[in-house]
Amino acid sequence: MEAIQFALGMFLLAVVTLQRAAAVKCFVCDNGDAVSPNFSCPAEGKVSFQATKLQECDGKCYIRTRHGHGKGGAVVQRGCLPTSWLRTFIQDGCDVMNSDIWCFCDTEGCNGKRLGEWFPMK
Repeated sequence: MEAIQFALGMFLLAVVTLQRAAAVKCFVCDNGDAVSPNFSCPAEGKVSFQATKLQECDGKCYIRTRHGHGKGGAVVQRGCLPTSWLRTFIQDGCDVMNSDIWCFCDTEGCNGKRLGEWFPMK
């Protein structure tokens, strides 16, 4: 009985370790606004790898583009959408949800590329 419990414990430890090893690293930043732009995380351009750190993510990396809501231009956010927030049908690529453009990916630093590299949309 103890041998079975030990084997089960080792199996669960291996599963948790593999899940942690599978975590992706994403850029988490936004382009700022007209008054205080963030040049390390531009709306149209690649993220500065030197100035913007990658953060571990247990889901998918994303780029979200939404209307500036009175701030002028579009707001571009880059970040991580945790597994707990992901719907099972979300796949890599871009789609429009609630008038925002969302692009998802799951490789290290994938949300650091310029928006033009994501299109065409699904």
